Amino acid sequence: MKYITIPQDEYQQHHDAIYESRRIIQNDGYAAGCIKTRSTYIVADGIKCLSPFGELNSLWKRFVVDKTRSISGEYNFMQMIEHLCRERDTTGVGIILVSYSDVGGVQFQSVKGELLSNPNHMPNTPQLVNGVEYSKSGKATAYHFHDEHTMRWTRVPKFTQSGRIQVLVSKLETPLLTPCIEVLYDLKKYRKATCQSAILSSTMAFFLENPEGDSFDLPEAPADDLKVRDSVVTNLPPGAKMVFSQSQNPTQSYDNFIKTSLQEVASATEISLDILTKNFEKGSYSSSTAGSQDFFRSILRERKNIINDLMQPIFELFVKVMWMTDQISLPGFMENEDDYYATQWLAQGRSSINPRSDIAALEKLIALGLKSRESIMTEYNNDQTFEELTDQINKERKLMNIEKEETV
Repeated sequence: MKYITIPQDEYQQHHDAIYESRRIIQNDGYAAGCIKTRSTYIVADGIKCLSPFGELNSLWKRFVVDKTRSISGEYNFMQMIEHLCRERDTTGVGIILVSYSDVGGVQFQSVKGELLSNPNHMPNTPQLVNGVEYSKSGKATAYHFHDEHTMRWTRVPKFTQSGRIQVLVSKLETPLLTPCIEVLYDLKKYRKATCQSAILSSTMAFFLENPEGDSFDLPEAPADDLKVRDSVVTNLPPGAKMVFSQSQNPTQSYDNFIKTSLQEVASATEISLDILTKNFEKGSYSSSTAGSQDFFRSILRERKNIINDLMQPIFELFVKVMWMTDQISLPGFMENEDDYYATQWLAQGRSSINPRSDIAALEKLIALGLKSRESIMTEYNNDQTFEELTDQINKERKLMNIEKEETV
């Protein structure tokens, strides 16, 4: 196998990027908002698992809210997924360690991305890259984690000897904010300078001017000078006059500079500008709708990655352990294992900016046969299946004696 040459400083650059990313998130509101906004939209009010086997659904619902499934006991499964979404954007990697026991079943633990590192911080090699150990065929086989307390590294194989997975990883190429960290730092400095200038503008300073052009030798202020809080009114030397000066902001184009900088941040993070700034006052309906749709497409992609990388594998582990520990009867499991793993993941759909206008447009699309009700439901009401929604609507109509020419 032919390996690609890896620069010796790539490992250090990787960890420097993680450090700078976490630092800017801790100290800048826009950076923190980027991370929180994405995780909020990805997880929303929960990602629902719908298995064709009802008993599995019931057991899974109890599993995801059970904090004892977390090794630390601090959070339940969905809280951990939301935390991992933020961690994945912050460090470029979201990591779950999975453990098994006959009594507790499946348990999980999240790990900070920067703890995944090469032993003794050695440079990357073709088979060891940023803490991940690869086989000659290019598959990840083990992960090295740095213990902050013992200052030692632990090697954790991806699979146990019995073949069970024990490390789940979801990766980005780099931390989300890496392409725009310099912009965020410059923006923070600029806002700080503007704030300091505004503070100076709220005070009044004056200079003493001598008509003869020489400087004054001012005596010490006499004891009988009039003092008003932090200000002093003193006697002027003969012939002197006061010239007042007020500090101005660093630039008159403050709003334009902020907007231009944030547009670069929005582009790098795939978050529309109005959602990034939480300012919906100036945008037009068409631009807000386009930005919202573009942002939600990126959310759907990231949500799918989280489901495929983390949630689906844990669901499969959960099903297998439930069956092996006789907590559920699954006839023909060994022969039809994939059938029991098959599930549909549902989450909150995108919201509408102008519901009346959107509904009118959707009605025309249905009438023209360009869209189905099911596709629209999936887009706007993704936390229910089409069958669940229609059953619920028809049940409500029957209970409320609502007569319609056309049923759903």
